[in-house]
Amino acid sequence: MRLVRKFVYGAGAVAVGLVTTLSMAPTAEANTAYGCVWPRVCIYKDASVTSQIIGRYQDAGYWQRLSNPESGYAIFNSRNDDVVYLRNSNGSVFCVKPNSSGIFARWTITQIYIDPLPYCR
Repeated sequence: MRLVRKFVYGAGAVAVGLVTTLSMAPTAEANTAYGCVWPRVCIYKDASVTSQIIGRYQDAGYWQRLSNPESGYAIFNSRNDDVVYLRNSNGSVFCVKPNSSGIFARWTITQIYIDPLPYCR
């Protein structure tokens, strides 16, 4: 499996620090990794996909609130054709592509939106 690391700097990222995403090579099959079963989007307690899963989401098309927003998350999007948007407590939004993970060390994610498009808008 090939991993690609990208560093993203933006208006939201400057305020919260460095945001890193790891993109996994897309596959034709459903993707399950880090304990996150397709078609879910999993949020992890710490800034590592090896930590405890604290939320699993699969409903698309509307903003869903996290029940207990905390700082320092990792996320894995096991969906093959859908992107995920995360809203930070300061209102900034970040997109996680299909079959990708992200580390949000200084973010307080308050909402998640699963968009049935394969690309970020």
